Amino acid sequence: KLHIPEAAKRRPSTGKVLEIGPETEAGVKIGDRVLYPMYSGTGVRFRDKDTQENLVPMRVLTPEEILCVIEGEADLEEAGA
Repeated sequence: KLHIPEAAKRRPSTGKVLEIGPETEAGVKIGDRVLYPMYSGTGVRFRDKDTQENLVPMRVLTPEEILCVIEGEADLEEAGA
């Protein structure tokens, strides 16, 4: 019998591509909505460029960590992702 802890059953995360590094062939473009494993990437915080006050949490991912591009207005909860 295999026991999977509740924490391991969490769904993948989604995010919007804001920047792409130079010479990166990720198969995505700025503005794409992507799906990536919950614990992937590196968490960073940047100052909000409008207010210069609030730190905005973001994730930096490698192209290999992106699972797929989400097209349209897909609802991941309903799709069972």
